[in-house]
Amino acid sequence: FTGEHRFSFGSIDADQPGKPYRTRLVHEERFTGLLSFLMGQGMLANAAGWRENTRQGFDTFNRDFKAWVEARR
Repeated sequence: FTGEHRFSFGSIDADQPGKPYRTRLVHEERFTGLLSFLMGQGMLANAAGWRENTRQGFDTFNRDFKAWVEARR
């Protein structure tokens, strides 16, 4: 199988005058190929807990990435 990992960044308008603009991170992965049912949103992936493990890994990465970016302001 093949996993396509993707990050995209988008601007979020300031919600109040004088507040800075923010950035939205979209972090996703798409699996294709013969064994793709083992990963992503497939039934087997859910049954084995792999989907939840992947989500937790993404969440951890996103928190760490946010802290890294904000520390460099």
